[in-house]
Amino acid sequence: MSSYRYPVRSLMGDYLRAAMGLGVGLTALLSLPASWVTGVIFGSLTAIFLIFGLRTAYRHHLTVSLDERGVICGNPHFAILSREKSLAWSALSEFRLRYFGNRRLSRSRAKGFYQLSLKGGGVSMMFDSHLEDFDELVRLCFHVARHHGLPLDSATAANLISLGIDATETVAREDQSDEAVSDFHALPTTPSGLKVP
Repeated sequence: MSSYRYPVRSLMGDYLRAAMGLGVGLTALLSLPASWVTGVIFGSLTAIFLIFGLRTAYRHHLTVSLDERGVICGNPHFAILSREKSLAWSALSEFRLRYFGNRRLSRSRAKGFYQLSLKGGGVSMMFDSHLEDFDELVRLCFHVARHHGLPLDSATAANLISLGIDATETVAREDQSDEAVSDFHALPTTPSGLKVP
């Protein structure tokens, strides 16, 4: 099994923004004369940054686990608000990789991020490139998507290439006999040692 989490360093900016927003909103509510206008404006601002802070905390403690059966997302600290989600590889029906940002900037200056979207069996999952070992996660999910013959749109194919993943690297495996494909131990492993189903 491989597990992935969002490192604290990638969330520090969001934590700081949430704290600053909450600070501004609460300071205004406590220091300005009470009125419905003040309450609506700064109450809304405070609520927005509170939700943003809770979302950041949720991502901080989120664990994404992959094994031979599928993907599992869980957060024990937010179990009351969000139940564990699982997506079986056998049910995978959509694999998309999107990029948000300005590609015209050099790689060292680019501020964009990638977002991986997986769907299947009525379950939808999205992960962004702030996740630790995101490239490995994408590569593994791509192997499974190709193994199941899922089509790739042009944007996904281009984004795979930009991550250094050859969109044709598993095509040869699709032509293997059913016996070879069904033999789980004959399939390659990822760098983390997890076998590709």
